[in-house]
Amino acid sequence: VEKTFSSLQSIKKLPLKNASRTLLPFESLAEISKKTKEVEKFVRLNGKEGLGFSIKICDGANIFQICDTAESLIQTKKDVENIILYNQGKEHKKLLKDISFSVLESALLAIMVLPFLFGLSKNLVVAILSIPFSVFGTFSTLSFLNVAIDVYVLAGFSIGLGLLLDNALVLLEIAEKSLTKELFFQTLSTMIPSFISATITTIFCF
Repeated sequence: VEKTFSSLQSIKKLPLKNASRTLLPFESLAEISKKTKEVEKFVRLNGKEGLGFSIKICDGANIFQICDTAESLIQTKKDVENIILYNQGKEHKKLLKDISFSVLESALLAIMVLPFLFGLSKNLVVAILSIPFSVFGTFSTLSFLNVAIDVYVLAGFSIGLGLLLDNALVLLEIAEKSLTKELFFQTLSTMIPSFISATITTIFCF
Protein backbone atom coordinates (compact mmCIF):
# COMPACT_ATOMS: atom_id res chain seq x y z
CA VAL A 1 0.00 0.00 0.00
CA GLU A 2 1.33 3.43 -0.91
CA LYS A 3 2.07 5.92 1.88
CA THR A 4 0.45 8.81 0.01
CA PHE A 5 -2.68 9.11 -2.12
CA SER A 6 -2.76 11.17 -5.30
CA SER A 7 -6.54 11.55 -5.46
CA LEU A 8 -9.79 10.88 -3.63
CA GLN A 9 -10.52 8.04 -6.02
CA SER A 10 -7.36 6.21 -4.96
CA ILE A 11 -8.61 6.29 -1.36
CA LYS A 12 -12.00 4.93 -2.40
CA LYS A 13 -10.37 2.04 -4.25
CA LEU A 14 -8.10 1.16 -1.34
CA PRO A 15 -8.50 -2.63 -0.81
CA LEU A 16 -9.48 -3.81 2.68
CA LYS A 17 -10.09 -7.30 4.05
CA ASN A 18 -13.34 -8.18 5.81
CA ALA A 19 -13.93 -10.94 8.36
CA SER A 20 -14.05 -13.58 5.62
CA ARG A 21 -10.72 -12.28 4.27
CA THR A 22 -12.35 -10.99 1.09
CA LEU A 23 -10.91 -7.86 -0.48
CA LEU A 24 -13.36 -5.00 -0.67
CA PRO A 25 -12.87 -1.40 -1.77
CA PHE A 26 -12.89 1.19 1.00
CA GLU A 27 -15.85 3.01 -0.55
CA SER A 28 -18.07 -0.03 -0.02
CA LEU A 29 -17.58 0.17 3.75
CA ALA A 30 -17.82 3.90 4.38
CA GLU A 31 -18.87 7.16 2.77
CA ILE A 32 -15.77 8.99 1.59
CA SER A 33 -15.87 12.63 0.65
CA LYS A 34 -13.62 15.65 0.59
CA LYS A 35 -14.63 18.70 2.61
CA THR A 36 -13.17 21.43 4.75
CA LYS A 37 -12.38 20.36 8.28
CA GLU A 38 -14.27 22.12 11.04
CA VAL A 39 -12.24 24.58 13.09
CA GLU A 40 -11.01 22.94 16.32
CA LYS A 41 -8.27 25.36 17.37
CA PHE A 42 -7.74 29.07 17.01
CA VAL A 43 -4.32 30.63 16.44
CA ARG A 44 -3.48 34.23 17.23
CA LEU A 45 -0.24 36.05 16.43
CA ASN A 46 0.32 39.39 18.16
CA GLY A 47 -3.38 39.56 18.93
CA LYS A 48 -4.42 38.87 15.35
CA GLU A 49 -6.08 35.78 13.98
CA GLY A 50 -3.57 33.54 12.25
CA LEU A 51 -2.98 30.15 10.68
CA GLY A 52 -0.82 27.53 12.32
CA PHE A 53 0.54 24.41 10.66
CA SER A 54 3.28 21.85 11.09
CA ILE A 55 5.33 19.87 8.59
CA LYS A 56 5.88 16.18 9.30
CA ILE A 57 8.76 14.31 7.71
CA CYS A 58 8.38 10.75 6.49
CA ASP A 59 10.93 8.03 7.22
CA GLY A 60 14.16 8.28 5.24
CA ALA A 61 13.67 11.93 4.29
CA ASN A 62 16.48 14.48 4.58
CA ILE A 63 15.39 16.54 7.58
CA PHE A 64 18.01 19.27 6.96
CA GLN A 65 17.00 19.86 3.35
CA ILE A 66 13.28 19.86 4.13
CA CYS A 67 13.60 22.27 7.09
CA ASP A 68 15.85 24.65 5.13
CA THR A 69 13.52 24.60 2.12
CA ALA A 70 10.44 25.17 4.28
CA GLU A 71 12.09 28.05 6.13
CA SER A 72 13.22 29.74 2.89
CA LEU A 73 9.71 29.43 1.43
CA ILE A 74 8.15 30.94 4.53
CA GLN A 75 10.62 33.84 4.53
CA THR A 76 9.76 34.68 0.91
CA LYS A 77 6.21 35.58 1.97
CA LYS A 78 6.99 39.22 2.79
CA ASP A 79 3.32 40.26 2.71
CA VAL A 80 2.45 37.82 5.50
CA GLU A 81 3.65 38.14 9.09
CA ASN A 82 5.07 34.78 10.15
CA ILE A 83 7.00 33.20 12.97
CA ILE A 84 8.62 29.75 13.24
CA LEU A 85 7.98 28.35 16.70
CA TYR A 86 10.17 25.27 16.41
CA ASN A 87 12.68 24.13 13.79
CA GLN A 88 13.74 20.54 14.31
CA GLY A 89 16.37 20.87 11.58
CA LYS A 90 18.34 23.41 13.65
CA GLU A 91 18.26 21.12 16.68
CA HIS A 92 19.52 18.22 14.59
CA LYS A 93 22.27 20.39 13.09
CA LYS A 94 23.48 21.32 16.56
CA LEU A 95 23.41 17.68 17.67
CA LEU A 96 25.13 16.62 14.44
CA LYS A 97 27.88 19.17 15.05
CA ASP A 98 28.40 17.93 18.63
CA ILE A 99 28.61 14.29 17.51
CA SER A 100 31.01 15.21 14.69
CA PHE A 101 33.36 16.91 17.14
CA SER A 102 33.12 13.91 19.49
CA VAL A 103 34.04 11.48 16.70
CA LEU A 104 36.94 13.74 15.62
CA GLU A 105 38.20 14.09 19.19
CA SER A 106 38.05 10.31 19.71
CA ALA A 107 40.03 9.67 16.52
CA LEU A 108 42.69 12.29 17.38
CA LEU A 109 42.95 10.99 20.95
CA ALA A 110 43.48 7.46 19.69
CA ILE A 111 46.17 8.62 17.25
CA MET A 112 48.02 10.49 20.04
CA VAL A 113 47.69 7.86 22.79
CA LEU A 114 48.31 4.60 20.91
CA PRO A 115 52.03 5.24 20.19
CA PHE A 116 52.67 5.67 23.93
CA LEU A 117 50.93 2.38 24.75
CA PHE A 118 52.20 0.19 21.93
CA GLY A 119 55.34 2.00 20.78
CA LEU A 120 55.80 3.48 17.35
CA SER A 121 56.09 0.62 14.85
CA LYS A 122 55.18 -0.11 11.25
CA ASN A 123 52.12 -2.14 12.28
CA LEU A 124 50.86 0.62 14.56
CA VAL A 125 51.25 3.20 11.80
CA VAL A 126 49.10 0.99 9.56
CA ALA A 127 46.45 0.72 12.30
CA ILE A 128 46.44 4.50 12.83
CA LEU A 129 46.26 5.21 9.08
CA SER A 130 43.18 3.00 8.90
CA ILE A 131 41.24 5.74 10.73
CA PRO A 132 41.42 8.54 8.12
CA PHE A 133 41.15 6.08 5.22
CA SER A 134 38.03 4.54 6.80
CA VAL A 135 36.51 7.98 7.36
CA PHE A 136 37.16 9.00 3.76
CA GLY A 137 35.91 5.71 2.34
CA THR A 138 32.74 5.72 4.45
CA PHE A 139 31.68 9.26 3.61
CA SER A 140 32.59 8.81 -0.06
CA THR A 141 30.36 5.73 -0.22
CA LEU A 142 27.50 7.52 1.53
CA SER A 143 27.85 10.46 -0.88
CA PHE A 144 27.86 8.11 -3.88
CA LEU A 145 24.72 6.35 -2.60
CA ASN A 146 23.10 9.75 -1.92
CA VAL A 147 22.58 8.93 1.76
CA ALA A 148 21.97 11.94 3.99
CA ILE A 149 24.43 12.38 6.87
CA ASP A 150 22.32 12.63 9.99
CA VAL A 151 22.60 11.92 13.71
CA TYR A 152 21.91 8.21 13.31
CA VAL A 153 24.53 7.79 10.58
CA LEU A 154 27.19 9.51 12.71
CA ALA A 155 26.26 7.49 15.78
CA GLY A 156 26.63 4.26 13.82
CA PHE A 157 29.87 5.54 12.31
CA SER A 158 31.36 6.25 15.76
CA ILE A 159 30.49 2.71 16.89
CA GLY A 160 32.02 1.27 13.73
CA LEU A 161 35.17 3.32 14.24
CA GLY A 162 35.53 1.87 17.71
CA LEU A 163 35.14 -1.66 16.35
CA LEU A 164 37.73 -0.96 13.67
CA LEU A 165 40.31 0.24 16.19
CA ASP A 166 39.57 -2.55 18.64
CA ASN A 167 40.05 -5.29 16.05
CA ALA A 168 43.11 -3.56 14.59
CA LEU A 169 44.80 -3.36 18.01
CA VAL A 170 44.11 -7.03 18.71
CA LEU A 171 45.63 -7.94 15.33
CA LEU A 172 48.60 -5.70 16.11
CA GLU A 173 49.25 -7.47 19.39
CA ILE A 174 48.99 -10.90 17.74
CA ALA A 175 51.44 -9.81 15.02
CA GLU A 176 53.99 -8.56 17.57
CA LYS A 177 53.85 -11.76 19.64
CA SER A 178 54.01 -14.12 16.65
CA LEU A 179 57.55 -15.14 15.74
CA THR A 180 56.66 -16.48 12.29
CA LYS A 181 54.03 -15.85 9.66
CA GLU A 182 52.65 -19.38 10.13
CA LEU A 183 52.20 -18.79 13.86
CA PHE A 184 50.44 -15.49 13.18
CA PHE A 185 47.87 -17.03 10.82
CA GLN A 186 47.39 -19.97 13.17
CA THR A 187 46.63 -17.64 16.08
CA LEU A 188 44.49 -15.43 13.88
CA SER A 189 42.33 -18.36 12.77
CA THR A 190 41.42 -19.02 16.40
CA MET A 191 40.48 -15.36 16.92
CA ILE A 192 38.27 -14.89 13.84
CA PRO A 193 35.11 -16.31 15.52
CA SER A 194 35.65 -13.89 18.42
CA PHE A 195 36.00 -10.94 16.03
CA ILE A 196 32.82 -11.88 14.17
CA SER A 197 30.73 -12.57 17.28
CA ALA A 198 31.86 -9.34 18.99
CA THR A 199 31.07 -7.29 15.88
CA ILE A 200 27.64 -8.89 15.33
CA THR A 201 26.75 -8.47 19.02
CA THR A 202 27.63 -4.76 18.92
CA ILE A 203 25.64 -4.24 15.70
CA PHE A 204 22.52 -5.89 17.11
CA CYS A 205 22.79 -4.07 20.46
CA PHE A 206 23.06 -0.62 18.94
